Amino acid sequence: MHRYLKEWLTREIDKSNSTEVVLKSLELSSSGTYRCEVSAEAPSFQTVFQDRDMITVEEIPWITGLQNEYNVGETVNANCTSSKMEIHAQLVWYINNEKANSTFEQGPYYKKYFAGSGQLVTTVLGLNFTVTDGHYKIGEIYLKCAARLSTHYLLYSDEKIIRFTKRPPTESIISNQVKQAKMQENSISVQNTPNIIHM
Repeated sequence: MHRYLKEWLTREIDKSNSTEVVLKSLELSSSGTYRCEVSAEAPSFQTVFQDRDMITVEEIPWITGLQNEYNVGETVNANCTSSKMEIHAQLVWYINNEKANSTFEQGPYYKKYFAGSGQLVTTVLGLNFTVTDGHYKIGEIYLKCAARLSTHYLLYSDEKIIRFTKRPPTESIISNQVKQAKMQENSISVQNTPNIIHM
C-alpha cells in the first residue's frame, strides 16, 4: 500500500523543502509505505523514486508499577507498554543504560483492539529483578524501555530514576559494625603495647 499526498494528508509548507516533506495531522491509519518521486525536466523527464515504510504511533512507550525508592534485596516489578499501533512492537528494557538480562523480562503480552476494518495492538513487557549493590554503583538506578518499530527506528520511554530508601542495606550495617570492631581492637592493642627504651 503506497501513500500519496491526498486530501487527508497535510504538508507543513514552512518546514518542507526540496529534500524533505514534513506531514502533520497524521492518524494511526496513516501508517503504510510512502514513496518519494523526483522527476527531471524536459527533455529526459526521467523519474526516480524510493519507498520507505512509516509507522505512526500515538505516544512513546510508558513505564508503570515502580516505586520511587528501593532497598537492596527488594524486588522491582514494572511494566513497559507500547501505544496502540498496527504492528507488534518489540520492547526492550534497559537498566543503567545496559540491556536488561532476558531472565528479568516477563512476556511480551499483547492486547488487541478493533478499529474500523483493521486491528490495533498494544504490547506489554514486564520487568522483575532483585536489587543488588551492583545496581547502585552510581547511587541511583536508571530504567527505561524502548519500542523497536523497524530496523531503523527505536522509540524510547522517559527515563525513570530509582533511589535508595533512607534505611541503609543490611549488608552495609554489618560491614560498618565489623569495621568499627576492628578499629577498637587496633586501638586497644596499641594502648597495651609496652614502651621500649633503647640504651
